[in-house]
Amino acid sequence: MDFCPKCEGLLKPVRKDGKVYLVCKRCGYTKPLSSSSSGYSATRVIEESKHRTIGVVEEKEELKEKVREEVKEVSQERVRDLMDLLNREQDQMEAEE
Repeated sequence: MDFCPKCEGLLKPVRKDGKVYLVCKRCGYTKPLSSSSSGYSATRVIEESKHRTIGVVEEKEELKEKVREEVKEVSQERVRDLMDLLNREQDQMEAEE
């Protein structure tokens, strides 16, 4: 880790025209990265709250499919009940004639 000699800001590696430079984001000071300093790497830490999980989406899809099946079963039961009711009413009408 290097610091700016002008403002003591952190020098960050920046790739420009195929070469790597150390640049101060505060004052703009730039110096070429020496060939002996090949140990620079950028790392980004992501907060736990910003992680994305795919499992939640899959669970929602599974839940939607389960609800669809339940609605289908209830609908089929209602159709059977209505058909039974219609058949009974038709039988009553025929018996009355």
